[in-house]
Amino acid sequence: MTTALGRPVSPELVPDDRRGGNARLVPLFVATAASVGLAARSVPVERNATTVSAIAGLLVAGLAIFLLQSIRARWASRVVVLLGAVIMVRYGEASGGGAFTSVRSLLWAAATVAAFVLGSRLGSASVDARAEDVGRGGRLMSALQAIAVVAALVVAATLAFGPRVSSWMSPSAASGRSADRRDRVQSNPMVAADQMDAASRPRLSDRLVMTVRSPRPSFWRTGTFDRFDGQRWTRSNAGAALVAGGSVSTPADDLSARSGEPLVQRIRLEAAYSEVLPAAPSPVSVESRSLLAQWSDGTIVAADAPLGVGTSYTVTSRQIPVTDAAMAAADGQPVPDAVLRRYAARPTASSRVAQLVAEVTAGVNGTRAKVDALIAWMGSNLTYSLDAPLPSRGGDVVDEFLFTTKQGWCEQIASALTVMLRELGIPARVATGFVPGEWDPVTQAYRVRERDAHAWTEVWFAGLGWVPFDPTASVPPAGSTTSGAAASWWWDHAVAVLLAIALVVGLASPVGRAVHRAAAAWRARSARRTRSSWSPGWVGVVVADLERYGRRGGRPREPNETVTRFTAELADRTGDSRFAELGEALDAVSFGADPPADSRDRLEPLARELSTPSGTLGRASRIRD
Repeated sequence: MTTALGRPVSPELVPDDRRGGNARLVPLFVATAASVGLAARSVPVERNATTVSAIAGLLVAGLAIFLLQSIRARWASRVVVLLGAVIMVRYGEASGGGAFTSVRSLLWAAATVAAFVLGSRLGSASVDARAEDVGRGGRLMSALQAIAVVAALVVAATLAFGPRVSSWMSPSAASGRSADRRDRVQSNPMVAADQMDAASRPRLSDRLVMTVRSPRPSFWRTGTFDRFDGQRWTRSNAGAALVAGGSVSTPADDLSARSGEPLVQRIRLEAAYSEVLPAAPSPVSVESRSLLAQWSDGTIVAADAPLGVGTSYTVTSRQIPVTDAAMAAADGQPVPDAVLRRYAARPTASSRVAQLVAEVTAGVNGTRAKVDALIAWMGSNLTYSLDAPLPSRGGDVVDEFLFTTKQGWCEQIASALTVMLRELGIPARVATGFVPGEWDPVTQAYRVRERDAHAWTEVWFAGLGWVPFDPTASVPPAGSTTSGAAASWWWDHAVAVLLAIALVVGLASPVGRAVHRAAAAWRARSARRTRSSWSPGWVGVVVADLERYGRRGGRPREPNETVTRFTAELADRTGDSRFAELGEALDAVSFGADPPADSRDRLEPLARELSTPSGTLGRASRIRD
């Protein structure tokens, strides 16, 4: 035999699982190449990642399995598969997008399990290539059960430790793939818009936008707006500046940024196109590999190029804990003139909106009490609906929503509350971004989707700064609508659910057989004790060693098989007649009328010699390979 480099290799030095030709290694090679190739697909690179990862998987797997002739093929495969697992933890769904939540993860798990099982069975087949004690159907069931058990173990380990390990391995910032510029449309909530159109219906799909690792939930804000023309909100200061040294500059009215408690968020983008970097208010620093800029309110945006899938960044925000007592105490404190001029100036609103506000808040004292009164009225008289009629062209969105359609989506609901507060001279603005999303206990992260895009109202309180209020949460939905949350949960966790079922199915048969074997062995022992109550205990130890050795060699003892019959089979397979002689002697000791006195001294050493890992069964099988 020679290696690929032409140097001769002694047959005695070739590992057992490589004997029999390279054709036996092809299935293992395919599974290994698929595992490492799919893992490499998770690395954030350009759009030709599929071709690159496939070629890389083929080359690495081929080198390990076909060229490294001096090591066992199954161990070469396992090293390569382990490399793929490290890549998956570092870059894949386990690092933030959710362990085993995509079709690629499903395929990777299947290929990884197949590589482990094929490698193991390749090794066991080399120990006893001629084992014929079970038929083809039995071998197939055995393989399927092994795959189910290994799959369950792989997934359980990944689900349990993957997110935690990846939190140690993943950097605080990473570059992603190139952005898909085809998704640069107004309805994309990740586009850095300079205005919010309350008359446009939002795009709320189940697409995953980002995952957020944060010790507590928050709104993930993408912008604030303070000027309203009846249909659109804009910012009075629309300028942008580069983020220097990762420090975010915040305006004087943002009190949280100066004295709030820190909140660190590690965010991974999953959207195909992103211009804005969502963050909890109020961001004070950001770590990213991209060139970033910021708006005057502290919102972080990409400065020179949009961001793609796999981009990750870390934001430190500050938030002042808000309590009812703190908001009540704010009523007696002065509000800076700059805040009043910019955020409390009377907005564009109809006379009946002003009249409604006066009626609802008549006799109500205090900023917080007035906010609560307006939200309560909205909850009793308005409904939420994405199918609400579109406002008339050039009309007043808030007026039509409050008095005509009485149905609207979150942008219209937040706009109405903000406008009504402005009518009272209360500083308020509209904020956009995302609600926290769905908490995934597997990945220890919030999974935020397009349908989580939201708009809410922020109200300024002395000593607290901007405090968020979500009037949409109090406005009931119109009719019955389905969000698809349940369906998306099943899809996200489909692999874990399927493999949990596989675990139950895969273990049911082995457990049942184990119970059956244990019961049969107990019955056999009971029968033997009845026939010979004085059978010495050392015989059972010797028989257990032989049974263990037989299992390693691919010839387990059947439940009702006698020791004589079992050892005769071992003798036939190994060509060593001492197995048969040993079995007959053991049965004679157990059931004979007058066993020799020196039986133990003769039989125990022979049993130890025959049942060692380097005994005749192993030697004979390697010779036959």
